[in-house]
Amino acid sequence: MAVNFAVSLDYPVLQMDVDIVFLKNPFPYLKRAAKRRHVLGMIAPRNDDAGFMNTGLMYFRPSKITEILLQSFENLSALKTFGDQELFNILLRHHNMRQCL
Repeated sequence: MAVNFAVSLDYPVLQMDVDIVFLKNPFPYLKRAAKRRHVLGMIAPRNDDAGFMNTGLMYFRPSKITEILLQSFENLSALKTFGDQELFNILLRHHNMRQCL
């Protein structure tokens, strides 16, 4: 997974769907907000099985916690029993990962 590799090299990563457009440079805001969080994401307007975090826009600050989260996601995604958004939200709900938010 390229995101995990870039974070492990100490690069912040912005991952987003192709249908998202920014009218201003988002990086000043993301860098400020990420000082308090390891992962920033778009909040989904629901809290069902797909979860509260929409994976269409995510910013990962390089840290050990972020690396563990992404490595867990990469390892579990091989199961192919969940979609990426559902799996990511399952990981975020786990008590050891709540500090990411």
